[in-house]
Amino acid sequence: MKIVSDCHTHTVWSDGKQEGDALVRAAIEKGLKRVVITEHGPRHLKAGLRGERIDGWLRMVDGLSKQYAGQIEVLPGIEANLVSLDGVIDVPTDRLADFAVVGVGYHLSGRGMRFIDNLFFQIGRRISNKAAASRRMTDAMIAAIEKNAVSFVTHPGHHLALEYGRLAAAAARRGTALEISARRGHLVLALKM
Repeated sequence: MKIVSDCHTHTVWSDGKQEGDALVRAAIEKGLKRVVITEHGPRHLKAGLRGERIDGWLRMVDGLSKQYAGQIEVLPGIEANLVSLDGVIDVPTDRLADFAVVGVGYHLSGRGMRFIDNLFFQIGRRISNKAAASRRMTDAMIAAIEKNAVSFVTHPGHHLALEYGRLAAAAARRGTALEISARRGHLVLALKM
């Protein structure tokens, strides 16, 4: 298998370690044909891309796309945060079209809109009825991909115990991919069919 694209990267604009230019050059050196520069959605407390910074960041990605045209395709993406049990994500629907790729995931440093949702996300995976919690968390992620134009689910199961078979079936119906990440602590997806 040859990897030709990296669709989930971060720069110093959120919690990445490199400037966008260095990230694109590294992708070219690895022989990639496409790199999607994704940053965290606005409700990620530590690293969310908020307000006017989104427009500045989009200009930066557009500049890199033009600078490296012919060498690699550079696209803007967002790693939206799942912020409610109803499947709400933290990127306003009128801004989703700004991104060529939309990932959605759950992050411990992301915050929901309602206290009860935050409470469930924070302790749901620790309650005694883990099957019920897993079902509810899976319902939330499925709702997110059904309500939004989601390209892929980022690190499924990293902070939430999910029912992977149900999530995979719902994602397949919507044409949404499930990320398989080699990052330490992220490789949690194990399907039992």
